[in-house]
Amino acid sequence: MTRALPLLAMTSVVLSWGCDRDDIYGESTFSQNVALAYAECDAGEIKFLTGKHAIHLGFKPCGSNKFAAASWSPDGTLLYFQLTHGGHILVGETGDIETIPTETPVGPATWIRDNYLAIPLAPSGSVELGASEEEAHKQAASADGAWRLALYDRGSAALELVDLPVRSPRDLQHTGTGTQVAMTALGDDNVRRAWVYDPLTGETTRLLPWWEGAVESLVVTPSLVSFKDGDTVTIRQRTDGNEVAQVAGANRAIPHPEGRYVMVEQDGAPISLFVQEGWRELDPEREAREKARQEQWMENLPEWAPREAVPPELHILDLEQHTRTKITAFYGDRFEWLPRENYWCSMLLWGVEGKQLHANVGYLNIHERLRMLDSDQEPYGMERVDWTTGAPVSTVSGSTGDVSPESGDGPDMPTKTP
Repeated sequence: MTRALPLLAMTSVVLSWGCDRDDIYGESTFSQNVALAYAECDAGEIKFLTGKHAIHLGFKPCGSNKFAAASWSPDGTLLYFQLTHGGHILVGETGDIETIPTETPVGPATWIRDNYLAIPLAPSGSVELGASEEEAHKQAASADGAWRLALYDRGSAALELVDLPVRSPRDLQHTGTGTQVAMTALGDDNVRRAWVYDPLTGETTRLLPWWEGAVESLVVTPSLVSFKDGDTVTIRQRTDGNEVAQVAGANRAIPHPEGRYVMVEQDGAPISLFVQEGWRELDPEREAREKARQEQWMENLPEWAPREAVPPELHILDLEQHTRTKITAFYGDRFEWLPRENYWCSMLLWGVEGKQLHANVGYLNIHERLRMLDSDQEPYGMERVDWTTGAPVSTVSGSTGDVSPESGDGPDMPTKTP
């Protein structure tokens, strides 16, 4: 039996539940919200599109699902997500929804271990209910009192509030050591840097002593660390800070724990908010009619109405072969590698094949895709791009471009190293 089975065992339970409350932390733009207001949700279409690429959905295809963050527990049996009134946990075995008894979080939480969460909180009483993550940090910027971490032990239902000597914590994650929590936060000099909090000692110390600049969008693994430096994401050795790679214009980079692959999040090319049927294959006559209808539709929109949205795009860096591949099959952000088995991963799914979907948690296994890339093939829904610019390059040799990815039946096979 493979270790990733708890994830798949959750599918039938999780899909039966959907969120119905508004997202107070979400990164959705006005343009994207307008698009969803016009769009009609087609559950069959969503299942068809996600099924083509072996993407499992965490929630109902047409539920509101306007959560800001979601993260799987290390053992893959619990799903943490945030809604209007705080953080919640979906229990895979029973389908129960548990509410974490804290004030409104000011950002995504992180699992320190199974059943143990760290949640960032502003000074008590400083954040209005319904504030977005950005608004919450602004409201609490001049507040008296300490910023805090809520340490929640689900097993014993114990909640501990810890005052921090730094302000405005973000990017919470487990360091990989004990119960230590990595984060970015503002110090006395008002510069955002990387810090680590140790619950055993109660100390908060600098995490990257070799870096004196600001740190945004921090991601920490046992051997690598990535963060945003200006408009560039840099990937470096964790011990000495030697740079391994950099990606201009990226928003975030998530190295795999084993160190070979890095998933990069960046803004994609704008797509129409109202014309998102590119995945359908139409005959020339019908395609011409559809194009004329779409042009008329666009002309009749009021001037204030936005026409385009910018989807969150994903690129895979292979640090060993020095290659970069854009995922064209789907869009998403808040990406994470799932620790139970290579190469399962999860994201807040934005859309598939140019079609914006209702927000959802998507999770899938990209092992076969990576194996094909390592064999100089181009999997379905992926495109080789230039290492530096991200621009398309010629198709790799030996690829027909139509090889299917994983079957989506689950990882009932031994793990192979690409």
